Amino acid sequence: MESYVSDSENFRKRPSQEENVGGESSSIFKRRGSQTTINSIFKKSEREDTCQQISLFFYNNAIPFNVARSEEFTKMVEMISKHGPGIKPPSYHEIRVKYLKQQIEKTNQILEEHRLC
Repeated sequence: MESYVSDSENFRKRPSQEENVGGESSSIFKRRGSQTTINSIFKKSEREDTCQQISLFFYNNAIPFNVARSEEFTKMVEMISKHGPGIKPPSYHEIRVKYLKQQIEKTNQILEEHRLC
């Protein structure tokens, strides 16, 4: 038996007593939120400082904001956090010569595989 309550234009279902008995105990375990971590509690200001510095990097170097949505950006931030404190960033020369050359080689290899198909 379902009963309905009129609430001006909207109608909503009022659960019967039978539904409440089983529904209340099982709804306790159906949380959709996530549990807060110790880091999120104690490192809030540290995260804010880090996010501010990342934002400043975007602003000062005229990097489009949509870069923050890219998979490469997310992956870069995750890999930096995995390394931990003390990571030495690549130098201008490494980015311009070494890693660019490696990326060009990878791209050419992918293109070659695509041409063969």
